[in-house]
Amino acid sequence: MRFNFKMLRPANWLWLALAYNLLLMVMAVAQALHAPWLGLRLQVDASGQIRVESAQGPAAAVPVGARLLALSTEPNGTQWVLQADDLMEEPDVVADYVQMDAFLARQGQIAAMLAQPSVRLYWQGADAAAPSESLLLPGQQPLRSLPLPFWFQLLVSVAGCLIAAWVWVLRPHDLGVRMFGITGLVFPVFAMSAAVYSSRELALPTPTFFVLSAINHWGAAMFGAALVGIFLCHPRPLLAPRLLLWPFAVFNLWWLTDVTRLAPDLDWGNRFLVMTEMGLAVLLAGLQWRRAKGHPVDRASLRWLFLSLLLGSGLFILSTIATVSLGWLPPLPQGYAFGFFLLIYVGIALGLRRYRLFDLDEWAYRMLLWLGGALLVVGLDALLILMLDWTGGLALGVSIWLVGMIYLPLRHWIWQRLVHRPRLQLHEHLPDVVSIAFQQAQGEREMAWDRLLHRLYAPLELTKLPHAQNTSEWAEDGLALHIAACGGMAPRLLRYPDQGGRLFSPRDVAFVDTLCDLMRQAQISRDDQLKAVSEERKRIARDVHDDVGARLLMLIHRAPTAELAELARAAMNDL
Repeated sequence: MRFNFKMLRPANWLWLALAYNLLLMVMAVAQALHAPWLGLRLQVDASGQIRVESAQGPAAAVPVGARLLALSTEPNGTQWVLQADDLMEEPDVVADYVQMDAFLARQGQIAAMLAQPSVRLYWQGADAAAPSESLLLPGQQPLRSLPLPFWFQLLVSVAGCLIAAWVWVLRPHDLGVRMFGITGLVFPVFAMSAAVYSSRELALPTPTFFVLSAINHWGAAMFGAALVGIFLCHPRPLLAPRLLLWPFAVFNLWWLTDVTRLAPDLDWGNRFLVMTEMGLAVLLAGLQWRRAKGHPVDRASLRWLFLSLLLGSGLFILSTIATVSLGWLPPLPQGYAFGFFLLIYVGIALGLRRYRLFDLDEWAYRMLLWLGGALLVVGLDALLILMLDWTGGLALGVSIWLVGMIYLPLRHWIWQRLVHRPRLQLHEHLPDVVSIAFQQAQGEREMAWDRLLHRLYAPLELTKLPHAQNTSEWAEDGLALHIAACGGMAPRLLRYPDQGGRLFSPRDVAFVDTLCDLMRQAQISRDDQLKAVSEERKRIARDVHDDVGARLLMLIHRAPTAELAELARAAMNDL
């Protein structure tokens, strides 16, 4: 009997995604624990010296703060002088393949020394003039010794993969969501491989490091190819579905040129690959934005995709500038930088799923402007430090002052220009509601109500609904707004607010409900007034009939002349 994957329930798919992540986590942890362990946690200081941050296990006797000098094997082994580059988290920052291969070769030689039964460690204490040495017996690394950045990368990649799986389970036939699902599959691949080699104690064997780096590059390349695929088919397909395989084929071949060293250098082998994928994604996103003119739901989704990418990359740049150039933030390990990918995943998930997108549409602008302000502060700060040689504190203070005086008013103006929202001040429209409710004719009330709705929301479509509806609600992902019957008037359907420039939100529903309640109360007041007027007229008629009629009748009978009696009789008939 053949197994049919289509028979799996959504919960089963999520369990499979979790199992896939757990398998990769077990493999990553096993590989991280496989390397020999000295019990050291090392850090390169500002002067380029390797310092001991903590020591336990075999190296418990090495003092914290000691400078690590060299290694040698027993007996009478040659000393291997350690360099700051040996602790490099990510070797992709080197200039070319020659330096990359030299780094990997050094890693292999150090790993081979650590694989020996014993190793002699040469170090120099913070207060000691002469170097010291310790004979260490490398042991099996315990699970608790794995650093926090290692676990952070694993957890972030699992969270991103599960987000992608959740979105795919909800909309499995959407091509854009399928591309998003592929990014979820490869995200743990390149994140967990990077977690292993970036969290190493000192060195990994050359083949292991090479394979982990190649897996990291492949995962990143496929992530970018899937990102290009998202904008090729979301929100409107730009190519036939079968052509979506081409980006993956092209970037796989490009990745092979990097692994086989056929590319001229690391720029062409890896960096230009990532830049090309990002550039294509931005170009296709701009094309999709242009094609989505007049489709506010599509544009709202694209806006979130733009925001998520800008927020993730912008915060990465922000942390890098603040750490390297300004020096007023502590260094950010590469493992924690993977947290920015999670921001991208959350943003893409919200954009693709369109879950309550009408609520998030406004916040997209707010977050975008907030991010712009943060980047502007850092940019001005760096500019003042580099060009005027100011101190960090003075430059930061001037930057905040300039942003407060110039950027904040500009941001308010941009906010008013970008976010087209109706005037929802209830007190301004209360006279209109009362005026509509007290119109004499039903047709006049209907026309006045339509004019008010046009003035509030400027919809492209406004129609009367034939069926009764007692509550207002939004529909069609925020494209439409149903307005309940009120004031004796039929319910309305509004579509495409602000001439198709935005979506309806729950705030619009609440505001319309309030207007309808006021209309109903005004209608009750109008009916009460009409009833009171009618009753007063009836009372006056009774009084006239009973009082004035009786006197005219008396005048008819007592009139001294027939002419006067006839005049009184005519007055009574008129009465």
